[in-house]
Amino acid sequence: MSQIVDPTLMSYNLDELEAIGEIAYDCLQIQATSRGLTMREIYSNLCSSLTSSSMIPRSSPLLWAELEILSQAWVYG
Repeated sequence: MSQIVDPTLMSYNLDELEAIGEIAYDCLQIQATSRGLTMREIYSNLCSSLTSSSMIPRSSPLLWAELEILSQAWVYG
């Protein structure tokens, strides 16, 4: 999983990355019966896999620039 991480990302939690990868893999199964997850279960899995500190945006110029672009898209979109 660590090979797909953005190289500009300074740090990440490998356990959380793997948990998110597993959830994403489950969500992308073509057959609905293979997925076996409801949105409630996905939400629950994400909440239990992530620590609260990992959900806080870091002070990154790129993050803030992206948020600004997205906010403008909503205004003018």
